[in-house]
Amino acid sequence: MRARINNILDFVADKHQATNVLLVTHLDPIKAAINRMFDLNPDTLFNMTIKNASLTILRHGSSDYNLIAFNVMNMNRYPLEQ
Repeated sequence: MRARINNILDFVADKHQATNVLLVTHLDPIKAAINRMFDLNPDTLFNMTIKNASLTILRHGSSDYNLIAFNVMNMNRYPLEQ
């Protein structure tokens, strides 16, 4: 799954530069995306709680993604402008 998620993130970054993109998924792909940034051990990933209907906000920088927010339930705290 990790390779699939990395391929999707690379594709989105390449095809949608300088735009906001909404990807809808469940917790395992979110954990895989977070793992791309932090290279967490399997126990840490397994114990990570992702709330239902929450948002995880990633921003693509010059070379890779940054985690901006995690388990967001109120978008007003995280404006989408870069």
